[in-house]
Amino acid sequence: MYKIILFILIFALFLPFSASAFLDGPIVHCGTRDPDSKECTLCDIFIMLKNIIEFLMELIIVIAPIFVLAGGVMILTAGVKPDQVATGKKMITSALVGIVIALASWIVLGTLFNFLAKGPSDSGDGMPWAWNKVKCEGGGVIPGEGEEAKMCTCGANAPEGSHLFNTASECSDQCESYCDTKYSVTVGCCGTDVKLSGCEGALPTGKWRFQGDLGGTSDQQRADASSALTNFLDCFYSKAPSDIGYISAITDKDIYNGTCDPQDCKTDVCTTSVCGAGNSCDHACYSCHYGGRCSTTKSYAVDFGDETTVCYIAEYAAECFGVNKIYGPSFYVDKCPGLFTADGNHENHVHISVINSCNCN
Repeated sequence: MYKIILFILIFALFLPFSASAFLDGPIVHCGTRDPDSKECTLCDIFIMLKNIIEFLMELIIVIAPIFVLAGGVMILTAGVKPDQVATGKKMITSALVGIVIALASWIVLGTLFNFLAKGPSDSGDGMPWAWNKVKCEGGGVIPGEGEEAKMCTCGANAPEGSHLFNTASECSDQCESYCDTKYSVTVGCCGTDVKLSGCEGALPTGKWRFQGDLGGTSDQQRADASSALTNFLDCFYSKAPSDIGYISAITDKDIYNGTCDPQDCKTDVCTTSVCGAGNSCDHACYSCHYGGRCSTTKSYAVDFGDETTVCYIAEYAAECFGVNKIYGPSFYVDKCPGLFTADGNHENHVHISVINSCNCN
């Protein structure tokens, strides 16, 4: 009988190594001698902890049946030895209790993180991915100047589902898994152009509403929207009723009237006599409407001319991913506190900028 137990224990010693093969990679994946290894960051600590937790879970699931088997063997071979029967039962009970505790803790942690991700007044879905899937977004990883962050849009079953990645390669590599994790939709499209060509999840930009035709420039300004802004507006108009949200500017009608060169508003010598309301260019120096400090002139901001509906605009905008800042008239700020900011510069329109890496105003 002791030979059987010894064989089981030796066999159990080798199983953890096979269990570790189920991990996505090594427990410590940075700062190693591997020439392809990157330097460790603060986020890598959480990745390491995640790997340790997953390794221990694999270990428990593999080892527990071994103890159940060992306990069963002890009971079957006990004969008239009641102490051996009791030991076998204890081994089986302990193994089963260990499995239950491990699985229960996984469920508790998932529920806790989803609750904390929602916040007290958030009606969203909580964590955008499984709690144990650490994603290092930001943390000093910033696209180079002129490199536009790419928006991932999910399939038709979740047309509002989108996510902004730092770079095109991140979007290309991770978009589909993001859609699958959050929306159980396997179709994911990484978009850069206005219409997100070939992407089922993109709503037609024809749903956008303009104040008139913006001096005959609505089509041009529609094409000036960055992919991040396009995805935000597609989401916004999928939620807002037909009498809310009339676009008064995406870039600047004066660009197409021949009086504004947006590059004049993207230099260190930019002056308020050229860029600003009532001047050659209607928006400020380094405005998000002109692409901020990036080389692109695509817009990361939209102005809505129906400023009296600012509370509704801000409410629907907050339901969409990617909003950076919302400004509106000071007269309405007390009517919906916390939904937007009044800075005195947006008294006759609502200004919304989306997340970008262009350090724009």
